[in-house]
Amino acid sequence: MSTDLTTSSASASPTQDELRAKLAAKEASIQARVEALRYEASMLPFVGDGAPSQALAPVRANPVVAVAGAVAVAALVSFVLAMRKKRKRRPAPDDQQQLVTAYLRTVLNDASARMARGRSADEALDQAFRKRPPIIVYGDTEVTTLPATKSSLFREGVRAAGNQAMRVGLSYALGRFQAVPSSDLG
Repeated sequence: MSTDLTTSSASASPTQDELRAKLAAKEASIQARVEALRYEASMLPFVGDGAPSQALAPVRANPVVAVAGAVAVAALVSFVLAMRKKRKRRPAPDDQQQLVTAYLRTVLNDASARMARGRSADEALDQAFRKRPPIIVYGDTEVTTLPATKSSLFREGVRAAGNQAMRVGLSYALGRFQAVPSSDLG
């Protein structure tokens, strides 16, 4: 029986050639990952010594187009955000709406107090409405305009686009300044 255990354990252990093959495969895998990381690092804006990457080459070739694109994107984003804010705005409650809300709150409080004393819901509401009849007088309906806002949607869009254009321009200028060797500066 002891011979069966030694032969089965000897066949389960890998040979030196198998271990070398596994080690070579791992080394190839690691080398491939290192090459992939080097490629990704070359795509970063500035690598190591400050050399510009390939990613900024189109921007450096056509700076006016890049600035125009940045302005267009900033204008589009500001327009979308402004429209979203505009849809979420609630109108200010008018006096009639506040009057009706206060009236209903008072009636419901009175009815709930009567229900707490043992009345049914129908009886409590009937007595509350008998005590306070719903008389709401509407005055002349005046057409009022909303007050002018401090800045319009167009102005906000232009302001955001201008800010974005200045950011892109400054970033480009700083990139050009960093690309110039220090001996050329004076």
